[in-house]
Amino acid sequence: MKVNKYSFNENVFGEQIEYILIEDEKEKIVIVEYYNKIHIIKIENEKQLLERLIECKILNDYLQEIIQEQDEEITEYENNSDMEE
Repeated sequence: MKVNKYSFNENVFGEQIEYILIEDEKEKIVIVEYYNKIHIIKIENEKQLLERLIECKILNDYLQEIIQEQDEEITEYENNSDMEE
């Protein structure tokens, strides 16, 4: 069993994230703390890891689109309310 500790600066909130990777012959486990909670992510193989990564990317892009659309709607509402005054 191998245990490694890593850290990186994430791009969403600019925080430094530390995580531990535990590996054995059967699986990999990532332990990370965020939002004051400890999260355990079990990864059976690289295929599963890549699939989860792709799903997260798709979800992230979808949420970014929603945020962009909402920002545009808010700007439009603000501009229309300015015209009515």
